[in-house]
Amino acid sequence: MSGGRFDFDDGGAYCGGWENGKAHGHGLCTGPKGQGEYSGSWNFGFEVAGVYTWPSGNTFEGYWSQGKRHGLGIETKGRWLYKGEWTHGFKGRYGTRQSSSSGAKYEGTWNNGLQDGYGTETYADGGTYQGQFTNGMRHGYGVRQSVPYGMAVVEGKYRHNVLVKGTKRRVLPLKSNKVRQKVEHSMEGAQRAAAIARQKAEIAASRTSHAKAKAEAAEQAALAANQECNVARSLARELAPDFYQPEPGVPAEDTETHLSAVLGRVAKEDWTLDPEPWVPAHTHAANI
Repeated sequence: MSGGRFDFDDGGAYCGGWENGKAHGHGLCTGPKGQGEYSGSWNFGFEVAGVYTWPSGNTFEGYWSQGKRHGLGIETKGRWLYKGEWTHGFKGRYGTRQSSSSGAKYEGTWNNGLQDGYGTETYADGGTYQGQFTNGMRHGYGVRQSVPYGMAVVEGKYRHNVLVKGTKRRVLPLKSNKVRQKVEHSMEGAQRAAAIARQKAEIAASRTSHAKAKAEAAEQAALAANQECNVARSLARELAPDFYQPEPGVPAEDTETHLSAVLGRVAKEDWTLDPEPWVPAHTHAANI
């Protein structure tokens, strides 16, 4: 396996090992002016394990497969920190996401990068929701506990974040038998919904526990990715002592245009959900 430095026509650069014209072993790939980089291990043009840094300073530390985040890893994006599993570029199936500023967090299952399935959502005020989610919203059955209102508990069915059927304490004046019958019928339905909600909350608790375990595993994966990153940086310095290795947080005037021009095509399935797209560095490194 040979190695060295290769400068692309658009200003991007790769420094590391290669074989059969593709990045292989360990190496570092940057964009023009050192904005955006991947540093880690490669397998014939594809990222394996390492650290990707966006021009904004956001990072991903973990594993890849076929040019997409896949396996375990940690994403730091603004005030949000996600730890857990990734599937073909998206968050999921199990993982946790937490705000560094408010304490808000979600622990549970994901699908296509959104909270989906079962989990526990904790809000900035300490309140929680434990139950079902669909497309990032409370949807299905679950239990909502509100701290500011004396630990009030609402058990029931949600649709697009809104409670549509459930139980909570209230006093109603019943002036006629007809009204009383309607209320009793409504309460029966609400009680059934509450019973289902408690069952779903138990499932969510189990999924939450599993998500926490995956988050811990992701921390180990991030450590391994950083080790691969450090090996790649050391090799780059050895092969080309003058090779510029940028520090995280270098601003970019136009992230989308800049990265898509430098490192190749934008992964459209990530761009639809994420204003800062995942841009595969292998587009360049596969054609050294």
